[in-house]
Amino acid sequence: QVAFYLENVREVMRSGKTQIVLEESTDVSTGETRYFQSIKKPLQDSNGQPCLLIIANDISDIRQSQKKVEASERTLKYAMEAIGEALWDWDIPSNQVSHNLQWCRALDFDESKLKHPIEEFAALVYKDDLEKVNQSLQLALEGKGTYSSQHRMVRKDGQIIWVLDRGKVVERDNEGRPLRMVGSFSDITERKKAEELRMTASVFTHSHDGIMICDANRIILDVNPAFTDITGYTREEVLGHTPDVMKSGVHDKRFYASMWKKLLKKSFWQGEIWNRNKLGELYAAETTISAVKSPSGQLTNYISVFSDISLLKEQQKRLEMMAHYDALTQLPNRVLLADRIVKAQALADRKSTLLAVCYLDLDGFKPINDQYGHNKGDELLIEVSRRLEDSLRSEDTAARLGGDEFVLLLNNIENVEECCQAAGRILAALSSPIPLNKHAIKVGASMGIVIYPSVNADADTLLRHADQAMYQAKLSGRNRYHLYDSRYDEHLQAQHEIIEEIQQAFKEHEFSLYYQPKVNLRETKNVGFEALIRWHHPTRGMITPSDFLPVLEGHHLSIEVDLWVLEEVMRQLSAWEKAGIHEQVSIN
Repeated sequence: QVAFYLENVREVMRSGKTQIVLEESTDVSTGETRYFQSIKKPLQDSNGQPCLLIIANDISDIRQSQKKVEASERTLKYAMEAIGEALWDWDIPSNQVSHNLQWCRALDFDESKLKHPIEEFAALVYKDDLEKVNQSLQLALEGKGTYSSQHRMVRKDGQIIWVLDRGKVVERDNEGRPLRMVGSFSDITERKKAEELRMTASVFTHSHDGIMICDANRIILDVNPAFTDITGYTREEVLGHTPDVMKSGVHDKRFYASMWKKLLKKSFWQGEIWNRNKLGELYAAETTISAVKSPSGQLTNYISVFSDISLLKEQQKRLEMMAHYDALTQLPNRVLLADRIVKAQALADRKSTLLAVCYLDLDGFKPINDQYGHNKGDELLIEVSRRLEDSLRSEDTAARLGGDEFVLLLNNIENVEECCQAAGRILAALSSPIPLNKHAIKVGASMGIVIYPSVNADADTLLRHADQAMYQAKLSGRNRYHLYDSRYDEHLQAQHEIIEEIQQAFKEHEFSLYYQPKVNLRETKNVGFEALIRWHHPTRGMITPSDFLPVLEGHHLSIEVDLWVLEEVMRQLSAWEKAGIHEQVSIN
């Protein structure tokens, strides 16, 4: 050591430069090693001779403390590596995070960067989980518990893993500000997968929807219990087969071609499929099919999830029937009829053919209904509906508007003569006796016909014209048809207006009876009276029966007039009897 020290002194003298070095010295008496910080500075004395100024500070205690710290850090490093768990140490003021090798290897991180800014750590957290991680960290920094979070992290190779990350603030300053946090994390990806598998298995088993898993060749690999409940097939009966075992024959090849085209293009298809269960019964299935692919894009499986919606379809069908069909006869109602008229008009325009709209009303239905009751009347209407349908072609329509009123649509008519032949055939079918209550009831019908496009109008107008023609058929003797003629439109409209006036006149008590004497001219004496009705019109004055009674012929209002006349005559006779007047009254 002495020779080395002297050589060092000579070197300093030769160089003429000040030297600061750390030196070791061993105490010969105790064997203890001491450390000095030595400053050697070349100088000249007053005679100009070279000399050397040496200042030495004993720093043995400081050096020993440094060695202890270095040893402690080496021990901590070795301990962190030996533990085998991913560890981290966050120096909060400097915002630097230290990691061990296990942490780096778990995240495919650069092992040479065992210390880096906290921002690099945050960049590894999956973006959707970053807010949750920050919230948990903030609570720990504020002293509200320890940090613990299950979240996803993205390795440098792009793989996403699940980790359980935990930490604790281990050092704070005098004001309680956090200075240091240490923690560790564990890769729990496999545990998460196991949990997902258990959950998937539970859903698969307990789902009320049928689930079917197939391979890329559509071979069934597995089904759940709900599949068996819906289809009737057990798991063993379908494994190794394709879903074709449930085909119903309802859908054509184009349906399946379109389904597979969309499925292969978008890896997803949703819609209704009609299948057959094990008993051969049809059922409607609301179905979703997903194509499952591997990370490399290779098709691996098909997963089908479906539910039986047959009951829902039945309910929809019943609602549609209620909305569009007559409840008694099951014929189309007024709503559906209007739609079919529009479509029939479009068909006639496209094919340059005629459309006949026939308004039909039964003759004498009310007396039958009154005599035999409404139930028998309903039976009669049902039989009439059946005969109408039997008399029509498949492209024609029979509809019921209500009561004993029906409408027929005759499509693809070439000429008016063809329509008249069809009308005669229909009326003949209705005129045949109908067995009812052990009696053969014979009813007829009056039919009004309007031809489109000879009369170019909308559905409501066509029905109104056909109704007017039907009324004309009743006036002409019933059990016949009448073709609508626009020349009679104003006349019929006037008749309807008169009927409305008569109805209003009854409400306003504008009718009265006059009694004309009947005289035996040979004996020159009165033999009774004849009751004559008069209408006292507020603006037209006295109106005789010949001006309004013919309009009522065949109309239900005529019955009301008859009843009113009978009641008025009986009241008058009663009044005369009380007055001692005994007369006979004739009623026409």
